[in-house]
Amino acid sequence: MSITYQSRFFKEEGFHTALNDLYDPNGPGYFVFPKFLSEQNANHITNLYTQSISIKDWFKCLPSQRHLYKNCPNYYFPRNTINNYSYMHFFWNEPPDDILYSASYQIQILRNIIESRTPFNEFFPLHGKGMTGRSCYYRFCNTRNGSPVPMHQDYVGKNLDPKRLQATLFLSQKELDYKGQGMIFTKNNGEEIVLADEAPLGPGDLVFWRYNNAHGVRDVQSNGQQKGFIRIIYPPELIHEKPPFIFSPINLTSYIVLEIQKSPMAVKLARKLRPYISNFGIFE
Repeated sequence: MSITYQSRFFKEEGFHTALNDLYDPNGPGYFVFPKFLSEQNANHITNLYTQSISIKDWFKCLPSQRHLYKNCPNYYFPRNTINNYSYMHFFWNEPPDDILYSASYQIQILRNIIESRTPFNEFFPLHGKGMTGRSCYYRFCNTRNGSPVPMHQDYVGKNLDPKRLQATLFLSQKELDYKGQGMIFTKNNGEEIVLADEAPLGPGDLVFWRYNNAHGVRDVQSNGQQKGFIRIIYPPELIHEKPPFIFSPINLTSYIVLEIQKSPMAVKLARKLRPYISNFGIFE
């Protein structure tokens, strides 16, 4: 029997169980892979991102969503409440940790299989006719306190894609590492649940869930001895082809002159401007 990507993760009946749980109107809308990562590896990742002083050296602060472009660096950004933060990793960059990189690579392949897409879909952004321009990245999230993610739905309306799944790799345990609620999820039948109450989840457990269903993160509480609500998520984000144009006198002058150079009628004007802008290297 030939080895397929599907058979690497599923026995045949397990694959159909996952599809039913995720997409059937009477299913819960989520599916759990218990202990996708060993507890040892899960704790290794958590300790690296919460205790290592040098971890931020691998990331730049995210100025805006417009700075998500092809071959951009990895980013970090603080959330809107105290001690809540995220680290964003793109597959084209050197990873801070090989264990997390390898696990995330497998998770993206697995998600593609369940969604009936090609195994390596959206590892890198593809632009052009018929292409989404989206790329999956993996984001380490630590919510220590608050309700940073209001209830919302993704891939609905004009962007409707009922196959879309999100993946969450849990790295902490409710009550032990944080109290309150945590991830809120709306099942296929419309029932709103605290996910970790209905499906007790611990470090290393992987959950796929329907992006169309309303979800959020609410009422997380942790003290100084607790880690917080820690997880890895895998958004397929819209990636721009080029970096954003940053306004500055140099950039503006460069842009004007490059546009002038495209017009043969303006060559004389460009040559007259040359003494004033030659220091910018535009004519080199």
